[in-house]
Amino acid sequence: MNLEETLFILGADDLEMDAIEGILKNIDPAHYCYALDNNGVRVDNSNAYTSSVKAGTPIRGYFTVVDPTKYTNFVLVECSIHIDGWVKEWGGNSDDVEVFKFDHWYLYPEEKVIEKSALGQVLLYLIDYLPYTTEGGVKWDEEGNLLHIKKIVIPQYLKIIAACDHCPNLARAGKIPGLSKEEVEDFLAKSG
Repeated sequence: MNLEETLFILGADDLEMDAIEGILKNIDPAHYCYALDNNGVRVDNSNAYTSSVKAGTPIRGYFTVVDPTKYTNFVLVECSIHIDGWVKEWGGNSDDVEVFKFDHWYLYPEEKVIEKSALGQVLLYLIDYLPYTTEGGVKWDEEGNLLHIKKIVIPQYLKIIAACDHCPNLARAGKIPGLSKEEVEDFLAKSG
């Protein structure tokens, strides 16, 4: 994977998407933008999978549409864009592009909540570019808590964000392995 040729397109704004954007901001040369609806406005939870047709970056309060022909890999994070039509609209060849989709995975056990979240999937995709390094391989502790995936150790606050985004009731009840009810409540109180 060449990050220079990869564009991450982020869906609706929420705590998990903010965390993903924060990670991408700190990885050079990661390129990202936002999914836009038909009116050129960033998508929300009601239309991220239905009406988004382009992607853009904010400039002075407005969105400027990104030229997709500069990229060969597109990573759609909790959104849907018709990449083929978008690339062709700009005069590019859509046969040369690869699209990855990272979405919510709702039907999985609590112990998989981190790795199956969009945040966990982005971390896995970026594995060679992350500062959270360790010796490698998927590791679980005796209770089934995810310790790290391949070369990354996922910081506790990112685990809390992923759990609260995908399974908020279980996270608040302390039912996600590796996360206590108290640390979830403390994090949520601090993050507003």
